Amino acid sequence: MEVPVSVESSESDDEDVSSSKLEKQLEHFREKWKEELTTKQSPLSPDGSGESEEPLSVEAQAMDYFQRGVNLERIGSVYEAILWYRKAIRLDPDIEIKMFKNDKANEKQAEADELKQESEENEENLIEKFRDLLLTESKICQKAYAQQGRHISDLPYEVLLSICHWIVSDQLDARALDRFSSVCRGFFLCARDGELWRKICVKTWGVHAGDTEAYGSWRNMYFNRPHLFFDGVYISKATYMRQGEAGLDSFYRPWQFVEYYRYFRFFPDGSFFMMTSPMDPKSCVQLLKTKMAKNPDSSVVVGHYRLTGDRVSGLATKVNVTKVKQMKRGKQIQQSLVSEQLFYMEFVVEKTTKKRNYKLAWTNYEIRTKNPNNTEEVYNFPLNAIDFPPFFFSRVRSYAAVSTAPLD
Repeated sequence: MEVPVSVESSESDDEDVSSSKLEKQLEHFREKWKEELTTKQSPLSPDGSGESEEPLSVEAQAMDYFQRGVNLERIGSVYEAILWYRKAIRLDPDIEIKMFKNDKANEKQAEADELKQESEENEENLIEKFRDLLLTESKICQKAYAQQGRHISDLPYEVLLSICHWIVSDQLDARALDRFSSVCRGFFLCARDGELWRKICVKTWGVHAGDTEAYGSWRNMYFNRPHLFFDGVYISKATYMRQGEAGLDSFYRPWQFVEYYRYFRFFPDGSFFMMTSPMDPKSCVQLLKTKMAKNPDSSVVVGHYRLTGDRVSGLATKVNVTKVKQMKRGKQIQQSLVSEQLFYMEFVVEKTTKKRNYKLAWTNYEIRTKNPNNTEEVYNFPLNAIDFPPFFFSRVRSYAAVSTAPLD
């Protein structure tokens, strides 16, 4: 038996199915349209999520547009690349020059990192090679010319290590040790002794020197970790202008250009010398050579410092004695008024363009004056690059010319 099918019901079902499809397509179109609007209104984040935590600067956004153009040009989409280039130039007309400089800086940094890694690997291989040669030849070095007397190669390895302790000395002259290592392969091995460099690091940072896990060796720690140098002077040159005395006709008023220097000499035992003088460095370095140096005008201030990370904090004391004449019971009596000045200084160890740890920048400078009447005055200097320029290290050869004591 056949069941009759209604024509009207089938047509209504077809209309319902088509209307539902249209609604789904319309909803899909709305969602896609909303996504496009949100991506155009907010820049993409680095992870591509479409949400930016911080708005990009104009220069950063221009760099992003320019980089997109570069990527499109590499795959052959020149027309789309030109559109992104135009957007970048509208934001920053000099974006092409900045991108070029940025790429050059990244290339130089990558080359420097690669060379550093290769040099470390080559040095490790060289040390292993020299050790193998030392075991086979049973001598630290060989004679270059025949001679009748004893040669330094006849000395045992332990004696040469003791000589290295005298080369470094109590002034921690690591530069002299590196020069010693360039003589021959045997001296190179002695100068790379791990225990020797451990003593240098302990002498530099104390018992809290730590371990070599982050640096690989004690020698790498010494050269890569912030520290102070003891075989020279840190010098800061300051200048300023001041108005001179007017002439008799009050028409001519000269200006004077004043130039002076600040000197710092640090010692491994935690003490330092501080000196401010208009004399040039050649005339002042001898006053800071040793702790027994005589200074008749008492311009050298002695203090103590502490190195914590890359921060150097120092405290120096200076006693000023002022003689005052007073009348007492009809007699003139001379009295001495004593005032004490405390200098609190803080620096940060920085690197220059070519050398590491050669720069000291001011971070704090305070003077406390204790007057004879038991009052105290405190003055905190406002630091700026003109009045308080940074210190730069200058090596003085005479400081490390003679070793007075070995490294202990």
